Amino acid sequence: VAGPTEVGEQIASVARILPVFLLSENILTIVNEDTVLYDNGYWDWELAGRNLWYMAFEGVGYFVLAVGIEYLRSQPRVVAALGFTADQPKRLSRLDDDVLIEQNRIKEAVDHASGQYIEGVCDDSVILAGLRKVYKAENKLTAPKPAVRDMYFGVK
Repeated sequence: VAGPTEVGEQIASVARILPVFLLSENILTIVNEDTVLYDNGYWDWELAGRNLWYMAFEGVGYFVLAVGIEYLRSQPRVVAALGFTADQPKRLSRLDDDVLIEQNRIKEAVDHASGQYIEGVCDDSVILAGLRKVYKAENKLTAPKPAVRDMYFGVK
């Protein structure tokens, strides 16, 4: 049967994945321990060195994890596969003539296969093609709410 000291060490070894635990353990150890007993002072492995190394590696690891999550969130297929999109099928609606002219002008300037701008077709500085914004439903009984449906325009 493991005693309280062994159980505490096991819990501490698992809790070391949390930077807050490492920092608090370092502060408590530095305040309560006499650094004269250690060869390297505060940097000794048993005093604070181990936790500082863990924090350094965890800092890099959590940074890579955050960048990876942000990258995956920018990929529409991944977001849709995880069910985080609130999309609605396109609905045809009657548009004004000037809106249709602008929409067709912008559609000619954008390659639909790649979504890339075709150079020289129009001289706009900013082009928005097919912009949509759909808000998630408040609950499962209501449908998602579209705020913008397929907006096309260019700014010179």
